Amino acid sequence: MSIEPGYYLAPDFAIHALLLVKQGDGLSIPGDFPDPTSELFFEHDRLVKNNYVNAGFGFDWLLSGGRRLSFDAMKMIEYEDTHILKFGAQIRLAQSF
Repeated sequence: MSIEPGYYLAPDFAIHALLLVKQGDGLSIPGDFPDPTSELFFEHDRLVKNNYVNAGFGFDWLLSGGRRLSFDAMKMIEYEDTHILKFGAQIRLAQSF
């Protein structure tokens, strides 16, 4: 589930909050972790629950010529059986045609 409420501060500039939630139904670590000699071991990263809650913020800036500059930053605030994201950020430049 992804929720991203936003607010336009100006016609060409918006801020938004981010909330990403994933609750899986897979293997638990260490209880369900497959033996290294089993066939499932090679798929363990795909079969693990990967439960997490990420929260963050960002902005979208509409530029001239149909371009948009976006920025998002987020932090993992809750996790279970997943790789831990201490801090994540991304910058995007999009062109409309």
